[in-house]
Amino acid sequence: NLSSFDTSKVKDMGGMFAECKSLKELDVSGFDTSEVTNMCDMFDGCENMKELDVSGFNTSNVINMSDMFSCCMSLKELDLSGFDTSRVSDMYGMFRICRGLENLNVSSFDTSRVERMDHMFRDCKELKYLDLSSFDITNLRYRWDFADYDGLQVLRTPKKCGKNAIEFPHLMYDSNLNAYRFLPALIS
Repeated sequence: NLSSFDTSKVKDMGGMFAECKSLKELDVSGFDTSEVTNMCDMFDGCENMKELDVSGFNTSNVINMSDMFSCCMSLKELDLSGFDTSRVSDMYGMFRICRGLENLNVSSFDTSRVERMDHMFRDCKELKYLDLSSFDITNLRYRWDFADYDGLQVLRTPKKCGKNAIEFPHLMYDSNLNAYRFLPALIS
């Protein structure tokens, strides 16, 4: 039970629960995260976690969310609708290797300051649909390659892209969906 934790003055929660492999559920919705600037690796490697409640997080000061949920392989869904990402510059690998993740709504994310988001959804094998149409990726400094996104079938692409934006191998535009569909990789 973490309800009595006073986190009101904490600025760095990087790696706080990292590698807690036997943790199955965690409710940190009561954490005061209003001063936090770093959430890098916060839940990285919590591979058996099936339930995670971060709905009460105030992320308005967070700059680094890289690998925040990386390797949370048992999570099927994650509610991040209340996340304020307007100051975040690093989202590298944020959901990387979340193999069980089926539902993820990131449409409220403000990505206008993000410089890194490569491998953000890499190896999310159960994630079939991803809507990134609200993303502004004009400030990306590293190319975002969707070559290794095995399960993804439909992708709504960002409307605002920069010069280092995205590579979309194996994509075909589907006008009925107004989105891109992934084509199976050719086997030689």
